[in-house]
Amino acid sequence: TLSGDLRAGLGIKAGLGIEAGLGIKAGLGIKAGLGIEAGWGIEAGEGIKAGEGIEAGEGIEAGEGIKAGEGWGCFAGLRLRVASWPTSAKVIAKTKPENLYGGFWVEPEPAEEAAS
Repeated sequence: TLSGDLRAGLGIKAGLGIEAGLGIKAGLGIKAGLGIEAGWGIEAGEGIKAGEGIEAGEGIEAGEGIKAGEGWGCFAGLRLRVASWPTSAKVIAKTKPENLYGGFWVEPEPAEEAAS
């Protein structure tokens, strides 16, 4: 548990949950045995996978897929002003998460795909 930003040059892996007061950013994937929660956004160069739910105050972005555990949801844009919704509640991944309940999914732009 951190009170600020969590950044890693490579991947982030936790046996239990990952929680950051601000954002979570990894050069590669993010994986947690339980849930992932960030006050701001979550960004990974590869996939994001959690045994339970995934929550971000702003957007969620992964070069590959985003998956929350069976029976759990993905929520982005939880603490945003309505005016910020179009730019900050995005969930960007190659495929739409099956259990996306908050925010909205968009496919990566060709330039974003090439960078991941």
